[in-house]
Amino acid sequence: MFASGVNASVLEVTDDQLDSINDGQPVFFRYTIEEESYPRQLEPIETIAQSNILAVDKHLDDESVYRLTKILFENLETMYQVHNSAKAMSLETALDGVSVPLHIGAYTYFEEVGMDIPEELIPPEAAE
Repeated sequence: MFASGVNASVLEVTDDQLDSINDGQPVFFRYTIEEESYPRQLEPIETIAQSNILAVDKHLDDESVYRLTKILFENLETMYQVHNSAKAMSLETALDGVSVPLHIGAYTYFEEVGMDIPEELIPPEAAE
């Protein structure tokens, strides 16, 4: 809406409100929309965001998910050309807002590139 010129605004959220929103499922995080991301937006906007998460069935084979994850994160420049918001994608932000265990294929890729994976995101089969 903001980008299309509709009279809209982005909400500012306090830390207490963010804690309340995330109660039970911490999927929102602090996010800055850089100035001039949208028409007539002259200053950065401090808000919250929720990640776009690529979800797959846990029965999808490990190799396919590994390759999909690898292709995605090793070709980010192409993604950045597809949509401006993709510029927020990086290995550093890959797990922001993720609240369920990773598929073992994605976990394998993230481990391979040296990411620190929070315990709650480690798939059960990785611990076996």
